[in-house]
Order: sequence, then structure tokens, then C-alpha cells
Amino acid sequence: MWCLFYSIPLSYEEVIEAPIEADADWGDADESPDQLSTHMEEIPRAPSPAGHKHLVRIGTCDHCLGRLGGKKRFEQSLEESGMEIRNLVTERDSHLSDARTEQPLCPFCENLYEESELLADIIFDSISPYELSRLQLGARIPKDQIEHEEEMRKRFGAGGSDALKSGLVRVIAQHLNKRLEGVTLVNDKPQVLALIDVLTLTVELDIRAITSTGVTSSSSAVFRRLDGRVERAKGEVANDVNNQDFSTKRAFKI
Repeated sequence: MWCLFYSIPLSYEEVIEAPIEADADWGDADESPDQLSTHMEEIPRAPSPAGHKHLVRIGTCDHCLGRLGGKKRFEQSLEESGMEIRNLVTERDSHLSDARTEQPLCPFCENLYEESELLADIIFDSISPYELSRLQLGARIPKDQIEHEEEMRKRFGAGGSDALKSGLVRVIAQHLNKRLEGVTLVNDKPQVLALIDVLTLTVELDIRAITSTGVTSSSSAVFRRLDGRVERAKGEVANDVNNQDFSTKRAFKI
């Protein structure tokens, strides 16, 4: 018995136009870690709109938005510039209006900028017993935090953005300048160096040359905010200056 089989081939046009059905359940969650990391690398840096959107999405605070956004105008503070960037982003993407609430810890500064006014108050109270005209500010920030912030800043921030430490010190200086009279903030040859420890929110005074008014001078003093008051920490240098090392760094004018 002979059996005949007939096949009807698709034309070339029919083959290439045949639709490919996609799985309706496929979504972003099915992407592999490699694909996700690739997408992350493709996120443009600020000041592009997509870069600003990503900064807002990950919970960046207003100060860091202003510091990294590349849009700050001369007359603006970092916080004002950051608020402006956030408003522009949320106008386009309203679902990001609660991003800061959902991600309350800023990935760049870990909310240090929110403590800048408090740190300025501590410095102001700590130097109030002394007569000085030249003050220098410094900050002690953990190395791993500095390195992490630098990596993220170079990846997502605008070129030329301030580093974490220099930006924080500048904001604290702005708060202090509103209150200080007759005191100039300098970068070298200070009478007093106020060193801020961001982990403990304390300030250590390194006194180089100073006149004390009503308070015995000491070569080093640590101040911290406790229950709304500024108290000297235990272990302050004894007030007997006769036993001090009168090196250039520890000279006093009493």
C-alpha cells in the first residue's frame, strides 16, 4: 500500500513574521543578578534626570542631593538645592515622594548632615569660655565610611562633588558663622582646632594659643552634648599648667 504525505511549507515572509509569544509571568523579579548589576552600571550619573531619580530612589538626604546633584546655585545651601532636585523628581515620578521615608538612612552620609546644626552648637558652647579669633574645624570619620561614600559618589554623583568630610565641615561652618562674633574660621594657623568625632557626636578642642576668661586653660578638652547641656568629659587634662609640655602645639597665653 502506498501512502502519500503532503506538506505545505510556510512562505519566507510567513516564517519571519510568525509572532513569538512572551510568558505573561516574566518580570523584573525573574532577572538574574548579573542582569540586575548590568542595569545598575547603566544608571547615568547626576546631573542627568535619570541620575537624580536614582539618588532620590535610594533614600539620599536633601543635603547629599544638593552636594551630589550638580545643580546647586551660588546663593543656595546644599539642603535648598537638594529639596529643589527632589521636587523636580517627584513631579515627574510621584511614587518617589515617600522614598526618604522608606529609606530613612542616607546611603552617602548616614544622616550626618542632619546633625550638623547640633555639632555646630556643641562647638559654639565648647569654645565660649575662651577668647580667640582664629578657629579651625576638622572631622574624624571612620575610614570604611569615607571609602564607601567615595565609591558611591564617583559612581552616581556629579563630577566635582564635595567629599563627605569637606562637605560636612563646610555646612557646620555655615551654621557657626551665623553665631560667631569676632572669630574667623581658618584653614591654617588656628588658635583652636575643633575636631569633631562623628561616631560619638563629641568635639575635642586642640588648643594651640589662647587666652582663657575665667576658666583654667587646658591643652585638650572633650565636650559632648548630654541632656541638652554641654559637659566636659571625664579625663580632661588637669588644670595644673605648670606640668604641661610647652611645645609649639601646646603653647598658652594666660
